[in-house]
Order: sequence, then C-alpha cells, then structure tokens
Amino acid sequence: MPWWLILIIAIAVVLAYAAWDHRKESRHLAEIFAPLAEKHRGVVTAGRLLALPQLRFTLDQRPFLATAMANSGAIGKVRGPFTFVEVTLATDSGQEILIARSSPLGRAAKPLAVAVAPGSRWCSGDPAFDEAFSIKGGDASFLAHILGREPRQRLLDSRLPGLELRVQGSRISAHCEGIAETPAQVEEMTALCRLAASNSPTER
Repeated sequence: MPWWLILIIAIAVVLAYAAWDHRKESRHLAEIFAPLAEKHRGVVTAGRLLALPQLRFTLDQRPFLATAMANSGAIGKVRGPFTFVEVTLATDSGQEILIARSSPLGRAAKPLAVAVAPGSRWCSGDPAFDEAFSIKGGDASFLAHILGREPRQRLLDSRLPGLELRVQGSRISAHCEGIAETPAQVEEMTALCRLAASNSPTER
C-alpha cells in the first residue's frame, strides 16, 4: 500500500474519532445544561462543528454564559478541555487578574518573594487562603472587595480540578479542568462568579 494512502487513511481515522468525541461531549454537556436552563430560565445553544453547547441565562440582571472548550489551548493554568462560567459586568473593572491554586513550588517560593519585595504581593490576611492560592494582577482595593471571607472560603472548599477565578475588564469567569460532569459543578462556578460580580466595586 502506498505511503500516501496510509497517510490519508490515518488522517481519516483521526478526524472520524474527533467528530465522534465532539458529538459525545456535546450530548453530555447539553444534558448537564438542561436542568440549569430550566432553573434559571436560560437558553441552551446546540453544539456546532467547532463549538460545544452554550448555556446563557441572567442572574441579578447580569448575563451569564456557561460552556466548555475541547481544544488544548491554555487559559491561565487550565489547559483544554476545560469548562467555564462567565458573567459580564455593567462597567469595565479595568482589572486583569488570575487567581489559581499555588503549585508546591509556588508555595515554597512565597516567603522568599515576600522577603525580597515586601508589599509586592497582596495578602488577604487569611493564612490558609494566602498559602493555597496565587494571585496575579489587580490592585489591592479591588482584590479586597472581590476576595472577602465568603469567596475565599468557597475557593478553599472547592474540589473542582484546576479551579481558577479570572477578571478581564468587564468579565469575571471561573474555569475548571475537563468537561463538567454534573450540573452541580457548573452551579458552583456560577455561584463564585455571581459572588465576585456582586462584590465588585464597579457594580455598587
């Protein structure tokens, strides 16, 4: 068999598997979103060739979006596939923030970073949270608003793999590794975004 024919067959097999996997993930995500759409009076958009299903709904007069990405692109430390929930604020916060669990190496390096550059790292005053999470970007006043006691505790208690909370201008989003397995996981990310949005000083 010619090498080019073998190559064509191999490519066809890979594409067929990718299409099958996409359909499987789309069906699963649509099933996850269905009860949430009913609960929040939202709308589920069916998956397309290059996109998984989306759930759109409104809470506290703010638009929310829940969906997933199946590619290998990186969002902070979370690499695809990943699920995320995003809320759009009424006013641009002017902030670019990434809040993620610290790696073992990152935790070990924190005392040195503080010693070398005192005051360069924002601290919540909650030792458990400050050790467990790393924060990139953001001014101290804004961080103090969105990372009050309740959101810090929610982040600490979460068992979502690779959980991140991000602020990008007028958007606040929560990301976790993998395709969500249950509606409760999407609800947990929704609650984090909702709390952060309500605490944002730009929304008051």
